[in-house]
Amino acid sequence: HRDLHSFPTRRSSDLYVGTVDGDMVIFEHGKTKKIIAKVGMEESVESTPVFANGVLYINTRSKLYAIVNGK
Repeated sequence: HRDLHSFPTRRSSDLYVGTVDGDMVIFEHGKTKKIIAKVGMEESVESTPVFANGVLYINTRSKLYAIVNGK
């Protein structure tokens, strides 16, 4: 179990969850827990990830990431 500072964000069939441990975890939405990806953000994720205009915004303790097409 990881502590969370945010609510999960759903996009299509995926759930995006940031953790205090500094991970952005992407789950496949469904009845069973299936992790699609886990990305280390180097420090705790401090807020709910947000999608806007095709960009994923992730706020960590000291940085704001804007990710387009996985870059």
